Amino acid sequence: MEDFVAVLEAGCGQTLRWWKEEWLERKGVPSITFKSEILSSDSLYIIKCIFTQVENLYHLPIEIRIETEKGYEIKKVNVNEKQTSFTFESCEKPTNITIDPNSWLLMKIIPLK
Repeated sequence: MEDFVAVLEAGCGQTLRWWKEEWLERKGVPSITFKSEILSSDSLYIIKCIFTQVENLYHLPIEIRIETEKGYEIKKVNVNEKQTSFTFESCEKPTNITIDPNSWLLMKIIPLK
């Protein structure tokens, strides 16, 4: 396994100790909750997204799909704290917000009650 990680580190030019600890040595998968809120301001819509990691902390590169009547836009964010929030703007009214729309990540999304 050390050789595998060494090849990855050489390829990306940085240490991946954190990745090895989170994804290869730790049991389980990330568990997160997600909440979004859409606010209107003049002709602009403000989208606030809040991620909470429920158990162990992971470095998670997550895509957020913001859908409007005219199409969609993908935003990429890095979630690596217990709670992380992001704010986006849209000229069009969002109709749906989806996290990890292409199911790239192995994670458990816990619905908020």
